[in-house]
Amino acid sequence: MIAAWLRPMLWRERDWRPALARVAAAVSATGPDSARRAGELGRASEHIDPDRGRAIAAYATGGGPAELARARALACEQTWWPVVARLALLERQLTGDAGLAVDEFEAWLDADQRVAAATVAAAAVAAAPDDPRIAALALAVRGAIDPVAAQRRIAEAGGGDARTALTIARLARLAGDRATLRAQLAAAAPGDARAALLWLAVIDDDAIPALVQAQLADLEPAAWVTAARRLGFALLARPGTRGLALRLMRAALTTAYQHQLTPDGHLAMWTVLVEHAAQAGARSELLGLAAVAVDAVDAPDDRLWLAALGAAIAWEDAGALAVAQQWAAVVAELVPDHPIVGAVVAAGHAQRDRDAVDAEPTVAAQPVHTALAAARDAVATVEEAARELDLELGELAAAGPADVAILTAAVDAAATAAAHVAAPGPAPARPAPSLIPAAARSVLGRIPGQLPSLPPLRPPANPRPRAPRIAVPLDATVERVGHPPIAVVCRDISATGVFVLTDAALVEHELVELTVHAPTDRAWVERTHRVQARVVRRATGGYGLELSTPSAELVAALSRLAGA
Repeated sequence: MIAAWLRPMLWRERDWRPALARVAAAVSATGPDSARRAGELGRASEHIDPDRGRAIAAYATGGGPAELARARALACEQTWWPVVARLALLERQLTGDAGLAVDEFEAWLDADQRVAAATVAAAAVAAAPDDPRIAALALAVRGAIDPVAAQRRIAEAGGGDARTALTIARLARLAGDRATLRAQLAAAAPGDARAALLWLAVIDDDAIPALVQAQLADLEPAAWVTAARRLGFALLARPGTRGLALRLMRAALTTAYQHQLTPDGHLAMWTVLVEHAAQAGARSELLGLAAVAVDAVDAPDDRLWLAALGAAIAWEDAGALAVAQQWAAVVAELVPDHPIVGAVVAAGHAQRDRDAVDAEPTVAAQPVHTALAAARDAVATVEEAARELDLELGELAAAGPADVAILTAAVDAAATAAAHVAAPGPAPARPAPSLIPAAARSVLGRIPGQLPSLPPLRPPANPRPRAPRIAVPLDATVERVGHPPIAVVCRDISATGVFVLTDAALVEHELVELTVHAPTDRAWVERTHRVQARVVRRATGGYGLELSTPSAELVAALSRLAGA
C-alpha cells in the first residue's frame, strides 16, 4: 500500500497524515513520473487518511486514466456527484472514451444539476444509442418529454432490475415526485451500491437500518467488509449517524482480521476509531483489537502503524510500561529510532533507576544485560549479542516476569544500535541486525498466560452509586425548548445516565429530551427511545446527562448491549 519512496517520510512520524499532506504539497504535477507518484500518493492517502478528499486530490494531480478512475470511484462512495461528473469529463478528454459521457450525465442527474446534465445529454445518447434508459432521461432533461410519461415508458419496456429502478428514480426526481424517488431507490438498493448511496441521501434515519441490512445481506466475508467500509464512510458524513458508522467500521475490521483479510483503507478506518476513542477517553479499549490486527496483517507499514498505536495506548493511556515495552519491541524491529520507542525506552530507564534503589537485576536477566552491553560497546559483536539474546530468551520464555526485563533491555538496544552501525560520511548505513526475537510478540497473545495486564482504573474518592455504563457509540438527538435538535453520539450509557459527545453548548441543570437509537436483537436494526434527561455536568468532549425514568424498552435494550 505504501510505496518505497514514501516510507522514509512516514515511518518515523507519530501521525502519518500531516506527513502525507507535506508530500502532496511538494509533489509536482508535471514530469515523467508524476502520474505514478500521484497514484502512489493517492493509494497511501486512501489507505491511511479517512478524509477521502485527500486521496481524490492526489489521484487527480497526476491525471492518469487509472488515477482519475479511482478518484471517481472514491467520489462516488462519498456521494460527491459534481466531483464525479467533472472527473468523468477529465477522463473522457484524456482517453477519448465516449462512454464516460454517460457517467458524467448520470452524475449531474444524481447531483440534481439539470442544466449541467442537459449540456452533456446529447453526448451520452451518442455514446449509448441503444440504451432506452439514457434516451428517456435525455429527453426528460431537455424538456422534450414529460418525466412522468418517461417513467411509464421505462416501466413498461424494462424489467425489474436495479438499473431500471434507478432510471425511474432519476425521472421521479426530475418530476419532483419524492415518494416514487424513495420507493425506486429502495427497490434498487439491495443490488446496486450507487442506488444505496442515493437512497441514503434522501431517507429518514429510521430507514437506515433497512438500507444497511439490504447492502450486507448474504455477502461473503471479503464483500461484506468492503460494503461495511463503504457504508461506514458514507454514514460518517451524514448528520446523526456517526455512532452507526463507528460500529460498522469496527465490525468491518473485526470481520476482516478474523478471516485474515487486509481491506483497502483499513488504517483509515482505524484512524476514525482512534479519534473517536480519544475524544471519548477510551483509547485503551482498542488495544485488544489492535493486537488481533497486528497478528493478522503482513505489510510492514500496517504492522508498524498498529504496533506504534498499541505502544502509545499502553503507555500514554493505560500507564502499563511492561505492556508498552512489548509493543515497542515490534516497532523497534522496523524503526529502532521511532519516537514511541524512544519514549518507552526513556520511561523504562526512569523505572529501572527507581527500582535500582530497592533491588539488583535478577540472576536470570543478568547474562542478557551483559550481552546487550557488549552490543552497545562494539559493532562487531552485535550479531553475536543477538544470537545470545535469542538463546537466553528461548531458555527463559517460561520464567514469567524475567522476560519482561529482557524485552526492556532489547528495546533499549534496538533503539540505540543504529548509531553504532552507521558508516561515516555519505556511504549508506549498514542495517543493524534485529535484537528483537519473534517471541517478543508474546504481547499479541501467543503466550497469554505470561502477559502483563493493564492496571485497573483507580476508583474515585466517595464514588456516587451508578448503574454499569456501556461503552458503545450510539446515535442520539438532544432537543431543547426553542432550539433546533442537536445530533450527538453517546460515549457511554446506562439506565441512569449517559455521556454525549458534542461541540454544542448545553446549559447545566437544563432539562432536555433525549432520543437514543439503540440496536435491537436483530443485526443492524435499531429502535428509537425517547427519555427526559437533565444536564448534570460538563467535561472534555461533551456533557453528562442524568436520565429520568427511562422506559422499560430502553432498559431492556441496554441490558442486551451489556450482554453482547
